[in-house]
Amino acid sequence: MTQNIVSFSDATIKQSGKVILSDVSLDVPQGSFIFLIGRTGSGKSSLIRTIYGDLALAGGIGSVGDFDLTRLKSKDIPKLRRTLGVVFQDFKLLPDRNIGDNLKFVLKATGWRDKKKIDEKINRVMEMVGISVNFKKFPFELSGGEQQRIAIARSLLNDPKIIIADEPTGNLDPQTSQEIMQLFKSLHQKGMTVLMATHDYQMIVKFPGKIFKCEEGKVFEVVAKT
Repeated sequence: MTQNIVSFSDATIKQSGKVILSDVSLDVPQGSFIFLIGRTGSGKSSLIRTIYGDLALAGGIGSVGDFDLTRLKSKDIPKLRRTLGVVFQDFKLLPDRNIGDNLKFVLKATGWRDKKKIDEKINRVMEMVGISVNFKKFPFELSGGEQQRIAIARSLLNDPKIIIADEPTGNLDPQTSQEIMQLFKSLHQKGMTVLMATHDYQMIVKFPGKIFKCEEGKVFEVVAKT
């Protein structure tokens, strides 16, 4: 039986005291590729923030891996996040650190100390995302596509159970967006579980996956039109 990496049942998600989504029932099985679609403000980002512990689950049942979101304590949030690879629209690379230090920072923060093993791990994830850059360069010296590949590499460093991508192509041109989507699909084909929030419907047609839609405070599965 396939394990669910993320699971919600009759869940309520609030932000600033306001109900954003209610009666959410959603399963993300291990090895799946799932799109989360909906207009800006429909609740996609709120759902994703709940998954990585930035918003507390307001009601119902929710779990991510071995973590019960209904009982998640503040001290457990860093542990939860180490099991996830999160990729953002605006990359969120540290602007005052070069690329090498951006990647090393993640490993050192999670207890890695052996310099040789750190270098080997970084080289391995860079190979996975298909990029070779000068580690002494700073984020502002790279193109948007290069920065997003670095951000995806960073998300893979701790061998996550799932990659959660929030509008990962939102700041990229169409050609680069397609290349980044191809990278996510390639990672999925190697066994990675991917949950992606997007409003880029063209990408959904080109790169099919299971689709859930946030609309009018609800989340429901939709069938893509061919």
